[in-house]
Amino acid sequence: MTYSSSAFFLFVLALGLVALPFTAACDDSSSPTPDGSTTDTGMPLECADISCGLMCEHGLRLGAAGCEICECNAAPDTTCAADTDCVLSVDWTDCCQCRTAYNQATLDGHSCIAEAGAPPPAGCVQDPSCDGAACRCSFALRTTCEAGTCVAHDDCAAGQVLDNLDCVAACTAHTDCTVAADYGNCCGGCNVMSRERMDGDPCLAERAADTECNPAPGSCDGLGCPSPANDCSMFEQAVCMADGTCALGGADGACPGGSMEMGGVCVPAT
Repeated sequence: MTYSSSAFFLFVLALGLVALPFTAACDDSSSPTPDGSTTDTGMPLECADISCGLMCEHGLRLGAAGCEICECNAAPDTTCAADTDCVLSVDWTDCCQCRTAYNQATLDGHSCIAEAGAPPPAGCVQDPSCDGAACRCSFALRTTCEAGTCVAHDDCAAGQVLDNLDCVAACTAHTDCTVAADYGNCCGGCNVMSRERMDGDPCLAERAADTECNPAPGSCDGLGCPSPANDCSMFEQAVCMADGTCALGGADGACPGGSMEMGGVCVPAT
């Protein structure tokens, strides 16, 4: 839960009274510094301290200038009519910041809720009361709409397997698998993955020439980690295992040790 004007809140708490929301004169005229500098909260350095008696469960809204204004963020909404209405999301004002499921309208209208995997929105910070909070989050992987409510799941649907942090269709043939690299990152080499996962990310490719993704010049200096190879096809071939996952086979596409070819996939030899 996020509160504005902590001094006001502590004063009311000490008296044992219930604070009534009120609208104060709030200054949203501040603008980011010319060089784009921000505070450690992610808000522009020139944001004025606002005097606001609102106590907002989901934080104060950010104005057009990126500064807090005296309006509460709307409560996240989980209503839905179809699976496509639901998005795997993170509320960056929440103490635990667990992955959960909200509808698209919530992401479109809430300044501090973003799609899982996206960077935190500027200016969205946890309340100091979150310090020491005991958090237990299941790592949600997908969402569905069930009885009109978005639900997050920590497993893949039937017919899918986990590929890195993505749920993808289980492979049924060796051609469903490949060896590729992330050419948008400084570090990392060629890895086995499903073609579905590779095709869904413009920075994943079998060869550097197949993508326009490149780390910013100088951003990889001094990291001491290998950059992706220019051509992952020089490595051993990927194969499809009987459980629907992709694995690294031999240079000639042979099944890995302890398995054998049967029905176009690699099955356990024993």
